[in-house]
Formats: sequence, structure tokens, C-alpha cells
Amino acid sequence: MELDLRAYRRDCWLGALGALFMLAGDLCLSAIPASAVDSGLFLREAYLSGGYEPWRMLVFHMLVWQIIFVLIPDLRQLLGAQISTWDFVCSQGSGNASLCIWMAANAIWAERANRGGRFMSEKITLTGVPETMLQTVYARARESAGRGAIRDETAEQIIGSLDYDFSLAEKDTAMRSGVIARTIVLDRLVGAWLGRHPGTVVVNLACGLDTRCYRMKGYQHWYNLDLPETIAVRQRLLPESGAISQLAMSAMDDWGAAIRETDAPALVIIEGLTMYLSEADVRRIFEVIAARLPKAEVFVETMNPAVAKRFKERSIEGSHAKFTWGVKDGRALAALLPGFRFVEEHSLTEGMAVFAPVYKLLDKLPAVRNISNKIIVLEHV
Repeated sequence: MELDLRAYRRDCWLGALGALFMLAGDLCLSAIPASAVDSGLFLREAYLSGGYEPWRMLVFHMLVWQIIFVLIPDLRQLLGAQISTWDFVCSQGSGNASLCIWMAANAIWAERANRGGRFMSEKITLTGVPETMLQTVYARARESAGRGAIRDETAEQIIGSLDYDFSLAEKDTAMRSGVIARTIVLDRLVGAWLGRHPGTVVVNLACGLDTRCYRMKGYQHWYNLDLPETIAVRQRLLPESGAISQLAMSAMDDWGAAIRETDAPALVIIEGLTMYLSEADVRRIFEVIAARLPKAEVFVETMNPAVAKRFKERSIEGSHAKFTWGVKDGRALAALLPGFRFVEEHSLTEGMAVFAPVYKLLDKLPAVRNISNKIIVLEHV
């Protein structure tokens, strides 16, 4: 009896040790990120991530092996075998055993894929205004994977594929908040416009790595336009065709000649650009719109001139891009642009109120609304 008790005590301690290892394993698994910009925190959907071929999913999937381990003792009983401790281990330990196989297969597959170049990060080198697009896509990806005021899975995938130092963007909370607020306001405006005008042609000037074309429905054609060096990056990260086209030229070029659907309702989006230009450049952009898109409505982001003169974004300090121009409000902008009528304007405080409730109150203060960037709606007449 004493020997049995000793063996029992030994097995209990071994079981406790095994449970401790299982706990340690769970803690390790909790560090696995579910996306490239996530920190982990026990997101179990990460176990099922990975771009596996169908046969790999079938052979290595943890559910397949869990079923196999659970069936082993049942099959042994059908064959008339006596149930043993090992049958119990197979049945009760099926989840951990299958998870072990699944994670080992994950590690081996990732290592081989990395050797083959499938996981190599895209090295991006940009300077000046084009570099700002990396900061904005980072802001959207971080928000999408974190707090969730917007959902932008495409941005998350882009950031996961880039080899770039985003430390300044991480510290620049003002920039990130502005980008998210702008995205919220413009998404609402663009979505409402497309709902009222199905079959619209959308021209997105200075698109950078904007992903709104993947979130919107109802347009006939979506043109993403930016400088050649920017479009070269976009083509690598977001190859587009069919109803989504890419135009490699400046917003001040005669890009309207490349728009085929000139008789359709047109929406032009100018986001995050005018504050880096001169007044002459802004006038030139609207001259192109007026000449080529007679039925156009324009959503343009502007900055208060006082802010443009005094404010700097930390995340772009090293890019040689700086704010150079601003306008007081929509009516002042329309007065500069012959042939365009002011329709309405929206302060980015409207977007800020979605994730920072204090702005529901601040948005009612004219001084706060006026100092914030605006989305101005103009109509070509």
C-alpha cells in the first residue's frame, strides 16, 4: 500500500509539473500577434492564421489531429483492446497534442517561407511629401488593430509588409488622431455621396496608400493618382486593376485627360495635400478639375492658415515636408476658385468626437471648429 501511495504522490507531482508547462505554453501562445501591428494578448485566432495551401490545412490543422487523438481510444475499444492509462492521455491530452503539432508546423512553414523570401519585408525609401503617406497608413492600421474607431484591414496588411521605422509616427498622437478623424469624416461623406449618385467616377488625388476604394461601394471607376515614385510603391503593395486604376502623375498635371468617363457624375477627393502646396498650386488643381470634369463635386481637406504657419508634425520632421498654405474656411476657398460654389464644410472635430467624447462638447465651440482642419465641399457650376 505504501508503494502505491508513493507512486500516486509521484504521479500527482508529475501532473502538477505538466500543468505548469501547459500554463507556460499558454503564456507563450498569448504573445503571438493576430496581425502585424498587434501585440498578442491571448488572441487565439492567431493559431488559425497563415496563408497555407489547402493540403497543409488538412494535414496540419489542430482540429484534424485533435479528432485523431480522440478517436484512438475509441478505435481500440472497437477492436477489443483493454483501456489503459495511455488511452486516457490520448483522449484528455488531444487538444494540447494537436496544438503542439499545429504550432510546430507553423514554425517550420514560417521558417521555410522566410528562407524563400515570402515573408521578406518591403524596404521603402521616400522623402518629402510622399513620405507622409507612410505615417497616415500607419495611423489607420494602428487604430484598426487597436481601439477600432475605424476598420482598415488593408492598412494593417500594408504595415505588416513594410520595413520602415515608424517610431516617430508612434509618438505623434496628434497626427494619428487627425488622420483617424479625417478618415471618419471623409468615409461618411464619400459613402453618402455614392449612395445618392450610383455610378460615380471617383478621382483620389495624392492618394498615397489610401484604402478607401476598398471600403466603398457604388462607384463606376476609382482613380488613385499620385507622384510616380509614390505610385511605384503603391503598385508593389496594392496592385489594382479593373474598376480601380492608378495614375502616376502630379495633381497639378493635366490628369483629367486620363479619365475616360467624363459624362458620369464625378467626385474628386483631395485629402492631406493642400497644406503642403502653394495657393497657385491649389488653383491649378481646380483648373484641371473644371476643364475635364464638368459635373464634379470636390471634397478637399484644408488647414487653418495660423496652424499651417506655426504647427509641425513630429512624424514628418525628418522628411523635409512642411506645411505651407492654409485657408480660413470654405467660403474663402470658393472665392479663390472661379467656377466653384461652396456647399458645406465639416470640421475634423466631428470625427474626433467618435473616439474622444469630449469633442462632442468642443465641436460646439466655433473657435475649436475653426482651428481644426476642415473637409470643404465644393461644386463645379
